[in-house]
Amino acid sequence: MPASDPAADPVDELHDLAAMTQDSINAGYTGLRIVANGTLRVLNPRRRDRIVRYEHLIDRFCLEHPLTMLCAYDAAALGNSAVAELACVHAFAHEALSPFQVRAAHSADAALAGNIDVFCTDQLEQALQRIGIATSGATVVVDATGLEFIDARGLLTLDRFAAASDAVMVLRCPPTVVTRLSNLVDLIAVRVEGRA
Repeated sequence: MPASDPAADPVDELHDLAAMTQDSINAGYTGLRIVANGTLRVLNPRRRDRIVRYEHLIDRFCLEHPLTMLCAYDAAALGNSAVAELACVHAFAHEALSPFQVRAAHSADAALAGNIDVFCTDQLEQALQRIGIATSGATVVVDATGLEFIDARGLLTLDRFAAASDAVMVLRCPPTVVTRLSNLVDLIAVRVEGRA
């Protein structure tokens, strides 16, 4: 599937994807698989905010519908940092592209997986802002089951993001070390719910 008009609002395409998925079901297929080259859409850095939000919405749509998408980006045209901005919001990405993923989850507002340390906290905060999961006064539940590691700087980044959004972030089921670390760090807007 070639990339559509880079000037179009990608969120509008969610309706098209829903219709295409339904057309596939109506034709007797069990679902729809799409491969999309999104390079042209993200050459302009100012469009990446909307594209990252769109990627998160597609990820959420795929949880509830028989749609599978594979996104391709030309790293030679974009550069590694731009590809990392996009890779971190995909459910599956090569670890060399992004050490962590912020993705959609069935029983939470988002899921956090992989490894977060001082070297990627700026990227984490940017991804959280772009996907728009925190709203003023909200409690944002983040499934941290797939989180392998987060350092104190990462926890403080999550806390700063939640506090700036006037929200409370609940990290649900992180590794035990995260629960212990949260007791040592002064967190204002993040609450950790350990594994049972």
